[in-house]
Amino acid sequence: MILFLGLGMGLEAQQLVWTPLTSGVNFSLNDLHFIDGQTGYVVGSNGTILKTVDGGMNWIGQNSGTNQPLNAVYFCNPDTGWVVGGSSQALLLKTEDGGANWNSIATGINSGPLLDIEFQSSGLMGLAITSDSIYHSIDCGITWAVEEYSGINGTPVNACIEIRGQDTAYIGGRRFQTGTQDSSPEVYTRIHNLSGYVWVQTSSNQFSNMDRIESLAFNTDSTAFAGGIQGKIYCLSATPPNLTGPWNLCVDLGSGNNQTIQSLEFVDEMNGMFNSPFQAGPVGYSMFYYTFDGGINWAQLDTVDGFLINASQYLSTTLAYAVGNNGDIYKGQDPNISVAENWNHGDLLIYPNPSSDRIKVYLRDQNDYLGLNVWDILGQSIPVYYEFQSDGLSIPIHRLRSGIYILEVVYTDGRIHRKRFIRK
Repeated sequence: MILFLGLGMGLEAQQLVWTPLTSGVNFSLNDLHFIDGQTGYVVGSNGTILKTVDGGMNWIGQNSGTNQPLNAVYFCNPDTGWVVGGSSQALLLKTEDGGANWNSIATGINSGPLLDIEFQSSGLMGLAITSDSIYHSIDCGITWAVEEYSGINGTPVNACIEIRGQDTAYIGGRRFQTGTQDSSPEVYTRIHNLSGYVWVQTSSNQFSNMDRIESLAFNTDSTAFAGGIQGKIYCLSATPPNLTGPWNLCVDLGSGNNQTIQSLEFVDEMNGMFNSPFQAGPVGYSMFYYTFDGGINWAQLDTVDGFLINASQYLSTTLAYAVGNNGDIYKGQDPNISVAENWNHGDLLIYPNPSSDRIKVYLRDQNDYLGLNVWDILGQSIPVYYEFQSDGLSIPIHRLRSGIYILEVVYTDGRIHRKRFIRK
């Protein structure tokens, strides 16, 4: 069954307010890993490694010792972490002191840049991937050995890793079929046979031709989700240890949709999130989708304009972080925690958003306020009544149809600020 919840369908959702953080760099940021709500790391182009210990309010650049692009970061405890990247050759960095020092590890991997890395929580067993190879370590990343594919019809192209245990792990990506230019999405499963660990294709899947798996996530030991680049999520439901497939299409954002489903992640059995970047001409957008029923239904509740996202991390139902191009870092937080705490940047904040009854518009420069306009997504002007309050405007919206609206505030000096709000 393919289910997708759009806006205004009665889902009681927890939406996050996304505010930009000052990274201090303008390079593309490719990945992030937060150990907890306060301490996190971000990596990107030009050897960039940034660390925060105060929830993203301040970022400290760390000496990576390289100017190569860095693609992924992973920590298994507050002290021990890894960063992977490279250009023509693989690059692996390791820290054992919380990022104070990063040391290059001689991996012997020569098949191209490393794209992703993940370890078990113990830090002993780990996997790293290049585009066409899989490597494993059993000594905390000191030495690495290649693991072979078995029975693969075509050429694998890897993109992401999900480790579930010593004997259970998955690689997502696609496979170019032998003798043709066609490719198909694929999830490779790690199994143990007489010769050791090998990687096999899953079978009898409902994968869409020319799709590509970009993210993998489990919310239980037997239920998994794989997100592609065509706005589709494929689901695996099986009984351990038989978790080889099939993967069935369970979410479709719409016919012809080419949205990439990135950073699929669950914080518990019921609550999950993914993001999707969208380019409209010169403007980038980032859309955040949530599930509150274990992945049965998903709703797109947050949109951040001017932010082309590369990766996000969902730490809890009230906190998330995201990184993107041009040094962009955003923090997503439950507005119920504190309106003032979330209002670090910008001149305009709408809360609650979405709402079915009334919204509050907080104005940083209320003394310079001149006027307010509201449009629907078709560009039609919508008359609204509002009341002045000490810190902003109160607007009843219960008579509006469910959907997305644009609110515009005009100031006396000619400034215009616009923000979207959602009538549930």
